[in-house]
Amino acid sequence: MLKKYWNSQLRILIGATVFGTVGEGVFGFSSILAVLHAKGTALSVSVLFVLMTLPSIILAPFQGVFLDRLNIKNLAIISNIVRAVIVLVLALVSWEAGLKIDVLYLAIIVYYIVWYFMVPLSETMVTHVVEDSELHKGMISLQGAWQVGVLGSAFFTGFLLTWIPITGVFIIVAALDVLSALCFTRLSAKKKKVDIQYVKKNFLLTLKQGCNVFIQDMVQGIQHILTSNAILSMVLISAGIPAFFQVVNALLGPFNQIVLHGNALSFGLIEGMAGIGSLISTIICLRFVSSNQLSVWLIISEFFLILFVVIFALSSKIWTAITFYFLVGLFSSNVKILAKSMLVRIIDAQYSGRVFSTTSFLGLVMGVFAVLASGLLANIQTLLGYLVALLIIITGFLITVLFWGTIKSLYMKPVNV
Repeated sequence: MLKKYWNSQLRILIGATVFGTVGEGVFGFSSILAVLHAKGTALSVSVLFVLMTLPSIILAPFQGVFLDRLNIKNLAIISNIVRAVIVLVLALVSWEAGLKIDVLYLAIIVYYIVWYFMVPLSETMVTHVVEDSELHKGMISLQGAWQVGVLGSAFFTGFLLTWIPITGVFIIVAALDVLSALCFTRLSAKKKKVDIQYVKKNFLLTLKQGCNVFIQDMVQGIQHILTSNAILSMVLISAGIPAFFQVVNALLGPFNQIVLHGNALSFGLIEGMAGIGSLISTIICLRFVSSNQLSVWLIISEFFLILFVVIFALSSKIWTAITFYFLVGLFSSNVKILAKSMLVRIIDAQYSGRVFSTTSFLGLVMGVFAVLASGLLANIQTLLGYLVALLIIITGFLITVLFWGTIKSLYMKPVNV
């Protein structure tokens, strides 16, 4: 059955992504609960999310140049090992002196600089391990792997923090990152025709001429995005979903604590149901959504996502919240998968790293402003914070409606890779 849907290289990429995502999820959820325990406000969690993303924003524009020029397999291995070392050092420091919030904040900043590099890297890797005709399936499979990781980390975190000290949890996170690195060592991505001397020369030019080579490459990537309203639309919608996730994830801890009067277990359970919804979304998109139906499914998913975010935000019982967060997970995953699948089909493969890193950059920038705004509103009343999440999804819905004809017409053409 696996061979029918995924070749061996894609299966390895999926495995690496699942291990890495579970590790990141456990680390992120544990950090949220640690900050809530120490500070106890929605705004403190918002500050945490800003620290996760702000340093990465500075580096994000340069990521695509590296991804389109260098060996991304080696970059993936190094990134996972660096994350493991960061968490092990944090575990050691916490073991000796207890978990201090300022030390946690510092570890989070460094960890997520590396983590956000992995997001466009994995998406670029899809273009290396599948044939052009399989890009739609490959991107959906990768998004599914992310969701399996989110699902596993949510349930895993709630269980671990109930029975194991947070220092032990950090050690487990490091082990998961190492497993992800080991998976990447087995990957045989397509070799790019890169002249090593040319690359070295360009690095020297970068040092001597103030990043002119990097800037030129970045400008070319941005120009490619601006060549089509459809590409720009899919980039904006794809960037909006991470910002949406940042808002709802930042609000979930305070919502669980203040509105639902829940604990770590209920927090993990609610978040895990979103993961289950996302996993089901992946199966639906993989099995039942053909490429010429993507735009129709996208606009339907955006509509229902708006509806279920409203219903979830009005929930006052844990089991009600669980039910509707499952639906939020399902339809938000639909939007993410469909937008990314449409994007990978219409961009030129030589710009894939820059397009996906630009998308990641925009998502990070939007996420910082959105999570701060939602945190400030949630400090007044928790429900108000969800207005920011709604605004993001409504904007994506309006973009889809506005460029409906252009987006739909793309699927009458061959894949542009």
